[in-house]
Amino acid sequence: MPARRKRRGRYYLARVRKGGLLSDEKLRDALLKTTGVVIGADGWTFTDVVPGRLETGEEYVFGYLTRYEPRGVVRVLDRRHHSTGEQIARELVIALSPFVYIPSQSGIAYMHVWDLLERSVFVSHFGKVLAEFF
Repeated sequence: MPARRKRRGRYYLARVRKGGLLSDEKLRDALLKTTGVVIGADGWTFTDVVPGRLETGEEYVFGYLTRYEPRGVVRVLDRRHHSTGEQIARELVIALSPFVYIPSQSGIAYMHVWDLLERSVFVSHFGKVLAEFF
């Protein structure tokens, strides 16, 4: 069996600037509980968010910034009629960008997804999804 290729990409490091009454705990809760926001034609949300703790005792939050089409269309095969057609797929995922947030460092590492979820888009939409929670 051939070896599986690992997904590679360019990762970026950044600081999460919190202002006002926004604390590490509130930001963590927002990552875990946000429902998302529609920006333009696409929806944006956090998915598969999991808090954890390193062996050193430091907390982290892992998840994905997810871009999706609220009413996507996919092409499907109809074997019986030897044809293809379109089917509506609710909340069709377009791109996932993994991230790790480390509250004690106010740091975040995230992956650039070429042509689908680029660095500048991640930064602006990450903030917009969080702002929707508050």
